[in-house]
Amino acid sequence: MARARALVASLPGQVKEVSYDTGGGGRWMRHVGDTEFLAAWLRHPDFHMIK
Repeated sequence: MARARALVASLPGQVKEVSYDTGGGGRWMRHVGDTEFLAAWLRHPDFHMIK
């Protein structure tokens, strides 16, 4: 989680983190960002879309 949080913090724009239970006793998170954040994420080298 720390790596994901650091990546999100390095991108511009506003973003909110929503954590959730994975069902196996763990926690993970989703991010909801504005258009500036989304545009930066789509250009980021770690972004990939599964087809």
